[in-house]
Amino acid sequence: MSCPVHLDGRSLEGGGQLLRIALGISALTSIPVHITDIRGNRAGGGGLKGQHLAVVKWLAKACGVDASNMMKKSKTLTFKPDAESIDASLFTNYTLPDGTECLHTKINMESPGSIGLAFQAVLPYVLFSSHTTCPRLPVRLSFYGGTNVSFSLSHDYVVQVLLPTLSRIGIPPITANLGKRGWSTGGAQIGSVMFIIQPITLGASFPAFQLVERGELKSIHATAILPKSSHAEMGSKLTDAVTRRFGLDASHFTLQLEASYHSKRLYLVLVATTSTDCKLGRDWLYDRKITSLSVAIAELVARVTSDLVVELAGSGRVDEYMRDQLVIFQALARGRSKIDVGRGEAAKEGRKSIRRPSLHARTAEWVVERLLGTRSDGGGGGEGVGFVVGEPFGERKRVGQDDENGGALEEKMGKLHV
Repeated sequence: MSCPVHLDGRSLEGGGQLLRIALGISALTSIPVHITDIRGNRAGGGGLKGQHLAVVKWLAKACGVDASNMMKKSKTLTFKPDAESIDASLFTNYTLPDGTECLHTKINMESPGSIGLAFQAVLPYVLFSSHTTCPRLPVRLSFYGGTNVSFSLSHDYVVQVLLPTLSRIGIPPITANLGKRGWSTGGAQIGSVMFIIQPITLGASFPAFQLVERGELKSIHATAILPKSSHAEMGSKLTDAVTRRFGLDASHFTLQLEASYHSKRLYLVLVATTSTDCKLGRDWLYDRKITSLSVAIAELVARVTSDLVVELAGSGRVDEYMRDQLVIFQALARGRSKIDVGRGEAAKEGRKSIRRPSLHARTAEWVVERLLGTRSDGGGGGEGVGFVVGEPFGERKRVGQDDENGGALEEKMGKLHV
């Protein structure tokens, strides 16, 4: 086995994003990694939190990594996959209510840690690993954690934006069934979501994709979760704001209201749909002190509508949050993928320039470069490694040794140019 690739956990975003993507790739490809100063840029000293540890241990079982020394607050982690030590009990046979046979597995974070982010970490393994594709059965993946968590992908964003976009790039349709909402506000509450995932066929590779035509804005759908007593007020303020700020007829705006059953739980997501069926979203789990529900609703509506206005002005095919979700799929694909990431104001002269990736997207690009050797062109394009399901990717010959500054890996057939 080759020496682990060292990743400094303080690099770029310096939080859980780096950890999730690195271990997801390592588990899938058997490329060993050594991460130091885990979540080193986070307040409170960093290290693994319970929600991270649950995902780390699941991935460890999936690829035969010894997890006995992994614990909360650990700041250093060595992850060396071993195909001969995979925990066979991780997946069990299960029959869905409709009679469909599938494999079942679960991840319990024992806290309202973000289910959306945990899903991001394990999805590549579930989709592309030979250990899930050999039986050619769907995978029933159950999560216990948070569905609405500050600074994280919400269940609503996952269902309305992430999953449709993944389907658009060629991932088999994924369904997500909400069991119970889990919140990080208004007192910790653990929820549950069950995904049904169809893995990629053994021996297949994931083709490159193009997301380049956004089209015109056609409609906006809102999901608002707040105390039922405030539903009418939210409906009135939000309808007025959306029709006024986006120039839409009321018939092109739909609103789903849901009771949060708690005065301190307010959430809003707006999802824009274009003429090419592109989905772009903006949301906010209200995290300020609430002294008046009316004031909180007004702030929630103003912020989310303003954020979506800015998002749409950039003309990108995907929103800021979706861009970093797609990096790993670009890196694994066969061929060159391209995403129209939109335009932003240049620092000088007020002219438009290619929209710069967020810190999270830059972190994702850096991690895949360190582990897979791919490199983004900075404008939404990049060549993938052509990962083949069932391939012992970690055995692809590496020429030379990676340097500490992120030198790209090389295959035996030559350097990967992008």
